[in-house]
Amino acid sequence: MSAIDIQYIEDKFHLKDFNSAFERIESYLKDNPPNGELLYFKALCLLNFEKYEEAINTLLESIKLDPLNLEKYNSTISTIYSKIGLISFTSKFFDASLKSYNLALHYNNKSSEANYGLGILALERKDFNEALIYFNSSIDLNENNFYSLYKLGVTYFSLSDISNAKKNYLEAIRINPKYIKSYYSLAQLYFIDDDSALGLSTLRDALMMDPKNTFLSVMILSKMYDLKLYDDLNTFLDVHFFDASIKPNFYYSYKFLLNKIDNNIYKDNFISNPFDKIIVYDIDPSENSFVETVDKLSTLESFDISPDLSSISSKGFNFGNKSIVKKYFHKFSAIYLNDINTNDSYFKDITKDLNFNLIPNLNIIKSLNSNYIDEYSSHYSFLKGVFFFLDKYSPVKKNLELNFTFKYINDDDTCNDSFTKNIVLDTYCFVVFPSFLKYKIISKSKFDLTYGYIEFNLST
Repeated sequence: MSAIDIQYIEDKFHLKDFNSAFERIESYLKDNPPNGELLYFKALCLLNFEKYEEAINTLLESIKLDPLNLEKYNSTISTIYSKIGLISFTSKFFDASLKSYNLALHYNNKSSEANYGLGILALERKDFNEALIYFNSSIDLNENNFYSLYKLGVTYFSLSDISNAKKNYLEAIRINPKYIKSYYSLAQLYFIDDDSALGLSTLRDALMMDPKNTFLSVMILSKMYDLKLYDDLNTFLDVHFFDASIKPNFYYSYKFLLNKIDNNIYKDNFISNPFDKIIVYDIDPSENSFVETVDKLSTLESFDISPDLSSISSKGFNFGNKSIVKKYFHKFSAIYLNDINTNDSYFKDITKDLNFNLIPNLNIIKSLNSNYIDEYSSHYSFLKGVFFFLDKYSPVKKNLELNFTFKYINDDDTCNDSFTKNIVLDTYCFVVFPSFLKYKIISKSKFDLTYGYIEFNLST
């Protein structure tokens, strides 16, 4: 039998050093009779290790050994079931989520988290009145539960009660000024009320809380552009991104459009005729090193998709410095930069040593029975490329249409040049273009398609 130093365990918990705490607890349990408090701390470690079932069983053992602390142990079991419920909800396993949240409420009928969980399930079912009951109960039990306040606002909005929706969004922001969803939803209410100034102000407040949130920047710029607040838009770009070593795609999209609107006021013109910078290459199928390697990626058994899959499926690949595929795409980026033969400032920071300056990231994308495929991309790549395979998912007999527009700009904007370019699927072809353009693959008839999508990111 060894002396149990609970203070040591608590100190490790304070430092979030759960591994050391767990090792000491296991040592104590080995050398001493079973101990309810020790098992409780063990369960907390298991909770942090996301070993939820083992944690619950450990707490049930604690209850047997130490029934005087039943309330504490039950409360922790409730917390674990709420975590399991949220994981199931996020994965759209709603029946499993409901079971877990009910168990959470069973072990602690004063659980704000369990009521929140039952509320989001009711909201998912569009049972708004039941959602109101659960979210209000959650807030009654914990007035600082900003998640419940936010969802209460969402529920009131669904019931067209704009006044109460605003009230709860504002309260959620007061309690947690860093919870960005509250700002976004509140701003949308102001825009619905045609109070664009207050809507933009709310989004700016959110950006102050989370300056690196690209989604917020895109929302602010989009609203400014829609409202024709071009001076504000230009100032926003200059203040937030002018000194950035690597600028996001939307910086170039909006700067180009501002220059087009009035090139006397908005003089920045990073690239001339961007649609001319889209180049289609035929890939020589005789380059076996590339063809065999990429075909293996596109036909992985673990990446097969069933005919009834409604959405596209994708798989990403990262490459080491000696990768054949990486070298191949570096070669193509070098060819591309030479072929465009441009002095545009968009390209000026690209050095000849592409191995260190451009980092290719590849996704293989499969889609069955589709009329179109929208791109999925990051905000910070420099060049993008799309290439097509010849396999059972890519019949040569079909012509596909690639539609290019400015990224982040609505297709129907008057200042948005867009055009459609048809390419015929040969054995292999590769389309390269600047990243602030977006693409859509479309066809008049439904098609099955495997294709590769690559982004060239600038290294910092």
